[in-house]
Amino acid sequence: MRLSKDLGVPMYKAVVESAEFAHNFSMTEPPIMYMQKLDAMKAFRPNGWSGTKYMDNGEVRCKFYDKIQETKKKRELPKYGRENLPKNLLRYEVTFSTKGLSRLFGRDIVAEELWSKQVFWTLVAEWFGYYEDMVKLPNDCWDADYRIFESAKDFAKWCICIANADQNLSYYVKHVLFKLRTNPQPADRVLRRQIQKKI
Repeated sequence: MRLSKDLGVPMYKAVVESAEFAHNFSMTEPPIMYMQKLDAMKAFRPNGWSGTKYMDNGEVRCKFYDKIQETKKKRELPKYGRENLPKNLLRYEVTFSTKGLSRLFGRDIVAEELWSKQVFWTLVAEWFGYYEDMVKLPNDCWDADYRIFESAKDFAKWCICIANADQNLSYYVKHVLFKLRTNPQPADRVLRRQIQKKI
């Protein structure tokens, strides 16, 4: 309403081109401990960039990051009361593009609709639904002690286990990589068996 007054045009009638829906969560552990256990859902491309976990499908972007770290980087911490801020603040936000909003509501929405109950609770449901659809790695998957690695080979084996917890590697190698390979050769079967044995 203030923008409308300042600009002299009804901004509340403007078509929404992007909407961000987010919440900060005070966590027990540092945010990275939670982010590394999340993986993207179907049709979303995962991208871990500069300490931020992104998942994007072109219409919607889900993002997790350490809110305190981001605030420090941007030098936005308050001058007073810093000691009262939560130590571990995990932010989860979902950004809807124009396309994402149109798909969700079946039409363009205007600014004044953002504070209507129907639109608000639809965004809440989507925001929560995306989190529910994300693949979560087992709680103990990253609980490794450095002393378990006696060599770099041990680390490679551990990486295979981590990947296998999220993706059935044996199935993927046999029914996707092997089956859809270009220019098949007899030696391919030998290599596939060796890979399966390694898994």
